Amino acid sequence: MEKISKEMNVSQATMFLCFKKQLGIPIYKYITEKRLIYAYKLITEGNPPTKIYSECGYKDYATFYKAYVKMFGHPPSETK
Repeated sequence: MEKISKEMNVSQATMFLCFKKQLGIPIYKYITEKRLIYAYKLITEGNPPTKIYSECGYKDYATFYKAYVKMFGHPPSETK
């Protein structure tokens, strides 16, 4: 976020406010949703969840698992 705001020559606070105003959701929620949608795609293509979490931007499987369940309502292992 810092790099992007510097490139746009605005403060991070301004960037966050503009993003939320334009899309109606906070930037971090947007990024999280995009990561999880990508994870869903990889899982449906046959990739094991325990192997793809880091590719989707998560540092550990537990954090990925919790976010996945929160968004989709079921664990990654139940995705078909």
